[in-house]
Amino acid sequence: MPSQILHVLAGRRALGIPVQTCSSVSHSALYCPQPFNIGCQGPDVFAHNRRTKPFALAYARLLHRRKYGLFVAECLKEYSARPDAVFACWLAGFVTHQAVDRVLHPYIVYKSTQAQASVLKGVTPALHHAFLERILDVCMLSHLDGHAVRDFDTGQSFFLEPSVIELLSAPIARALLRTFPAETVSDTDCIKRVSNAFVDAVYFYQLTNPSVTSMHFDSGVSALRHFIDRGYAGVALLFPDAPDPEVDWLNLGGEKWLHPVTGTKYRTSVPELFEQASRIAAASAACLNDVMEGSCTPASLVDCIGNGSLGAAGLDGRVGVVTYSDPFPLDRVLYEEANKRAQWLQGESVDPIS
Repeated sequence: MPSQILHVLAGRRALGIPVQTCSSVSHSALYCPQPFNIGCQGPDVFAHNRRTKPFALAYARLLHRRKYGLFVAECLKEYSARPDAVFACWLAGFVTHQAVDRVLHPYIVYKSTQAQASVLKGVTPALHHAFLERILDVCMLSHLDGHAVRDFDTGQSFFLEPSVIELLSAPIARALLRTFPAETVSDTDCIKRVSNAFVDAVYFYQLTNPSVTSMHFDSGVSALRHFIDRGYAGVALLFPDAPDPEVDWLNLGGEKWLHPVTGTKYRTSVPELFEQASRIAAASAACLNDVMEGSCTPASLVDCIGNGSLGAAGLDGRVGVVTYSDPFPLDRVLYEEANKRAQWLQGESVDPIS
């Protein structure tokens, strides 16, 4: 999954909102930006539910694999029964998530999947994937708007008041139960799971906030130590201040890369993929608006969004086996990033950009 910032940037682009690095947005319909920003994270929010039981991790896997469009249609039923502006803002963000995942995932998987296990202790393939996502967030934020990642306050941008979490959790839970009846037949804690996921996600976004963990700020010492103490696996979850400039992370040079499942050849850059994803997301958001206004049917929205996998899928839309990859030197870059941050914590002079 592309990381948090790229999803927000694409969501804002899809709805015609100027790219900004604060939590405020200019679109008149989005007077409650945090629910929109959280909505842009899609089911990734459930994946961050690792502190508070009962967990909602299963729903992250389910929605990434299938029935995304059907779930959105079920959410629309909830909105129709109980219209609410905050829920509408969350849903407007949520419909954009799938486009970004489907378009960007093949590149991310191709450039992060290693044939052999990492030489760095505790670093799994999933962490290579996550680390590259954060690198792309940093690079795209700079490419699109000239901002450093430390300017994007994820603590503020994704903050939800307890009352908002309560408002969102019940309708989302009901929609999940109707979307996945066989998988949820014995789940009597779904509302609590969704609520816990929001609480844990907000905590995670605050903990990894680049406005705090940047080496440009002395205030980040305690936050950085939390991750440094967890070794390379901890640092992989942080946004680098300045990824190695010698690596063409965004493929601006147009080098060939392959779809990791089908082997289809591309030379597309990440900015080009971003624009493609934003156009698809915009079409999904426009269809959602039409349904809300009664000029389009929910079935049309399901068709627009689709129910296939959000990952690197085969031609059938299902998760495929990764056969092709040419990874970036993520072990080396992560090793250097971890050492740089450890030196900074020890009081040594470190240039975050070098």
